[in-house]
Amino acid sequence: MQPFDSLIDRRIIRKNSSTFYAAFRHLPAAKADAVFAVYAFCRFADDAVDNGTGELPQIREELLRFERGEIPNRPFWRRLAVAFRRFPMRLEPFFLMLEGQESDADFRQPATLNALLRYCYLVASSVGLMLLPILSDGVSQELEEAAVDLGIGMQITNILRDVGEDYRIGRIYLPEDIMRQYGYTQRDLSNGSVNPAFIALWESLARLAEEHYDRFLAKVPLFAADSQQLVSLAGLYYRKILDAVRANNYDVFTRRAFVSAREKVKLRFSAPVRKESL
Repeated sequence: MQPFDSLIDRRIIRKNSSTFYAAFRHLPAAKADAVFAVYAFCRFADDAVDNGTGELPQIREELLRFERGEIPNRPFWRRLAVAFRRFPMRLEPFFLMLEGQESDADFRQPATLNALLRYCYLVASSVGLMLLPILSDGVSQELEEAAVDLGIGMQITNILRDVGEDYRIGRIYLPEDIMRQYGYTQRDLSNGSVNPAFIALWESLARLAEEHYDRFLAKVPLFAADSQQLVSLAGLYYRKILDAVRANNYDVFTRRAFVSAREKVKLRFSAPVRKESL
């Protein structure tokens, strides 16, 4: 029987990210529990920003307590304590994640593409770096690069899928310099205009995300055998969101792109896998 806290973590994943849950639920139990505990921490920090609860300083204080060996009284901290005992995890990526969430709490549109990439590193690549000790037999520079690439690809994909949704809550993640480069204006954005300038801008960022996915997928064989297919699926699922937006004629203002269950099954059978990981 799974611990109650672990069941809570899994419910959080299923509720908030079916794509993430679909990719990682097939891991061995100890690894899956650790992955979902990491996700629960990230989800809690993200919700603290999105829901305006003002809890980010408290989460940072709890993380500092956790660093000192204390276990704050939340299910994900208890599950993280188990994960840290089982795997050689580091706290630095958790602090990076909070830095990224704090930038969202005091949001400013990124002025440059480099500023956007830094943001992606903080809020998404940090998650990959958290997970590496769980999903690999030994962390190397190449694996860290793979985690960074996957995080950047996934976060750019999220941004490209959620342009309209983000704009409605007062956030523009499209960099100012890229908008100027393609001639897409704030008025266009406020009108939800899917014009040639928007499509060119969107595709420039989509191609950048796809380059990061390509570099990540080339390094999948470096992960632990029981994790290779699953980390591959994480990248393939998210990459497919870009194709779903294209199929929606780039309408990210009135339609939400998603990967269907049928597409996920097809991707699962196409993902690379070693025999020993089955």
